[in-house]
Amino acid sequence: MVETTPAPAAVARLCREFGLPADTGQWLATADAALEQLGYAPADDGEAAPVPDQAVIRRRLRVIMALGAAIQAGTEDEAECDRRFFAMAEQMDRPDLVEIADGFPAAEAVARLCPVFGLPPEEAERWVEASDQYLARLDLPPVKDRPEPPDTG
Repeated sequence: MVETTPAPAAVARLCREFGLPADTGQWLATADAALEQLGYAPADDGEAAPVPDQAVIRRRLRVIMALGAAIQAGTEDEAECDRRFFAMAEQMDRPDLVEIADGFPAAEAVARLCPVFGLPPEEAERWVEASDQYLARLDLPPVKDRPEPPDTG
């Protein structure tokens, strides 16, 4: 997905969407002030959008960052690494890829998604571990895999 909203609006939306820590309220206030100066007013559609499930968003972010770790490990050139990461991240809104990212434990989702982006799936657990370390450095709450459905067979 290509972000088409003004930069401050995009920052505010992403902060809320990814459930960043409470101290980001200061960033949101700055973004809101910038939006007001730009004359931006959200569409008055009468009903607020539903609040996204933060656990789902963080699990999806965990998978995306794991794929990013795989890209980084396999790409020496920083500009090429950035290009590949953003190309992958843009595609992660595709319904078929969202279904994989949301429907499987992180390591399995990463292993299934790696071939889509030309990445080796054999080290999926390593990429998830790297993602967890990165997200911990951002002080984001730890993410647990979706519980396995009970075996009814």
